[in-house]
Amino acid sequence: MDQLVDLIVQKILQRQTAVLQVDCSQFDEKAHSVSDFTNHQQIQLQNVGAIQLAKLAKLDANDAFTSWLLKGLELECEFSLQLAFAAVCLVPKELFTWPITLKTKQGKKLQTFFQKVITYQDVALLTNEDALVLFRQQKMTALAQEELAKKKIQQIERF
Repeated sequence: MDQLVDLIVQKILQRQTAVLQVDCSQFDEKAHSVSDFTNHQQIQLQNVGAIQLAKLAKLDANDAFTSWLLKGLELECEFSLQLAFAAVCLVPKELFTWPITLKTKQGKKLQTFFQKVITYQDVALLTNEDALVLFRQQKMTALAQEELAKKKIQQIERF
């Protein structure tokens, strides 16, 4: 019995540090299955297209990529999606609330805040590895703007 427990603990520890990288420009549903998620805690997706994101936002059950990713979320995998395109405005707004990390084509992590006024306190912990997505109704305090300029953090306006 102790051996079984040791094997299970070992498998869990291996999964926690295992990273799977998938190029979504060539996503093949036959090459990916639930075992991807039982063997890997962290899933890094590169070259994610706008159409893939649109289907994901609509929870398109007929799309193999969407079904695969949703199964990974059910199994508590950590997803990082790097866009294959530069126009962040093509990312469906609802995906910014999902438990996934979105990255620009250049690899900067997309950060969002949903309150109407963004303050210094909100942006203080951002780094130059981040890009701040601003929505149409949002305003920013002067101190927050200064901090973003000082840290050279990219601002992306969505309309």
